Amino acid sequence: MQANQAGNDLANLSAEHMQAHAAVLDGIGRFQTQIGHSCDMKKYLAYARH
Repeated sequence: MQANQAGNDLANLSAEHMQAHAAVLDGIGRFQTQIGHSCDMKKYLAYARH
């Protein structure tokens, strides 16, 4: 039971981390759009949000 709770805590922490990471990458993606290198970043962001 405790291991399960630890797993849930880790999953929640990972989700929060990924959201923060995606927010940072979203800013990078917008910047890269201006210089024309956004294609791979957009694919990565779409993946990171799921």
